[in-house]
Amino acid sequence: MPKGKPWSIEEELALKQLVTAGHPLDTIAERLGKPGEAVRQKIRRLGLEVVEQSRSVCTTTSKLILPKELQSIEEALSARWLVPKLV
Repeated sequence: MPKGKPWSIEEELALKQLVTAGHPLDTIAERLGKPGEAVRQKIRRLGLEVVEQSRSVCTTTSKLILPKELQSIEEALSARWLVPKLV
């Protein structure tokens, strides 16, 4: 049983148009003046699909290039201790 205000025919038509146009869920909810969860449930009830935007943010600005073969920790430590200290 719906808890909020019922959707008007005009609101349902606008929802269908926005979903068909490929707008993200948060934009649709804002344009219709409805909570995001209400819009998500209505989309599901109408059998529509909307692509939700990923909330993750990429913070890497460049690719990290690793050498083909890395030394083991043991090799790296033993090499460090074998180098004579310059005084």
